[in-house]
Amino acid sequence: MIEQKHLTHFADHLSKVELSIKFTMETETNGSIPFLDVLVKKGTMGQISTSVFRKATHTGRYLKYQSEHPLQHKRSVVNTLLHCADIICNNEKDRQAEIAIVKTSLIENGYPERMIRFPNKCYESKQKEET
Repeated sequence: MIEQKHLTHFADHLSKVELSIKFTMETETNGSIPFLDVLVKKGTMGQISTSVFRKATHTGRYLKYQSEHPLQHKRSVVNTLLHCADIICNNEKDRQAEIAIVKTSLIENGYPERMIRFPNKCYESKQKEET
């Protein structure tokens, strides 16, 4: 394990090993740290929760529903975003918040509400089966 005070030096060292690769590092802010598409948060009692992470530059733009792509590609966009909400968010509050974000983004991209609800109904029935 590397002590906190040596992390910057270590990252600089790694960047000098291969000049074509620049290493960066994220540090914990307010008890949370992003890792790939996941925001990992540490609670006051030491518990860990996860939710979907988006960079500040995220625009919410996805495949437009009005595009000439096949319908199965558009369904895949809906299913993938809702699936991410399901598997990344480990508590119901964050999961519902993420589903609301996904719905809003998809509607802004022209998706009909009926298309967004269908996978969500499948998700809800899956939740009932698990309980």
